[in-house]
Amino acid sequence: MAALRALAGSIVWMVAAVGVHVQTVELVVDVTATSRQLTSLDQQRIITQNDAQFQPRQFEWTIRFDLNDPQIGEVLPTGRGEEISAHTTFGGVDISPTAYTPELLAGKPAEQALIWSYSFAGSSVSTTPVAPLPPSPVRFPQYQTVIGYSSFVSASDWQFMGDGQAGITNHKLSLGLLMNGSAQPGYVIQPVTGADFLAYLQGQIGRKQAGAYSESVMQWLETDAPLTEFPPLGSVPASVLKRDGVQITGDVVIRSVTVVPEPAAYALMGLGLVGVTAVARRQRRG
Repeated sequence: MAALRALAGSIVWMVAAVGVHVQTVELVVDVTATSRQLTSLDQQRIITQNDAQFQPRQFEWTIRFDLNDPQIGEVLPTGRGEEISAHTTFGGVDISPTAYTPELLAGKPAEQALIWSYSFAGSSVSTTPVAPLPPSPVRFPQYQTVIGYSSFVSASDWQFMGDGQAGITNHKLSLGLLMNGSAQPGYVIQPVTGADFLAYLQGQIGRKQAGAYSESVMQWLETDAPLTEFPPLGSVPASVLKRDGVQITGDVVIRSVTVVPEPAAYALMGLGLVGVTAVARRQRRG
């Protein structure tokens, strides 16, 4: 009997632990795309212009990430003396395609193969002086303003090489949210925790964040190995044959922020309930 009670207690503890520790945040936002910029290569110079024919569109966008066990960085100087910063990164990121993703990727050459892809969710806080820095030897101001920025990013690269040419298509999706803080004395700054981030997102429901949505596709072709970075805005090497791009930006309103157990958690909790039921039946028969 004691063994059965111990088993039941273990199952209940497992169910409770899973319910507490495995959480996913589902962020649903309404996007209003407001502008589209076109980039092209003209006589080895990159030209960027607004698309006058662009028609704004509204759509729903969903982002998921794990709330628990984020990687919280140390509070570190930024290198500019008067500022310090701290970064928090969340795992389990799943950023859904948008209404524009299929058409943006429609021009990707079929022979290109996926070589790199990642998704990111994080929040950072840094300080900036309320007033200009006082003269030496007093290096740091007494009060600083905390500025926060949260971002969700998904990016992928496709590449092909052959016939003396190499090409890359880069697709990037991002949601950037500004988090304004208040003036704090000296070095008072704390990294964003999971609870902080969730509270911030919930507090933003229904509020518009201008320019928070951005999605782009960049394609370039050259006669040598692909460039490790995009060519600069000035003149580009003669080896670059093509450098075309589209970037769409827009405003965002957070519709809902929901914390849900992951599918694995549901399965474990189901097994735990089955175990508790079995223990109860065995006790009745005994």
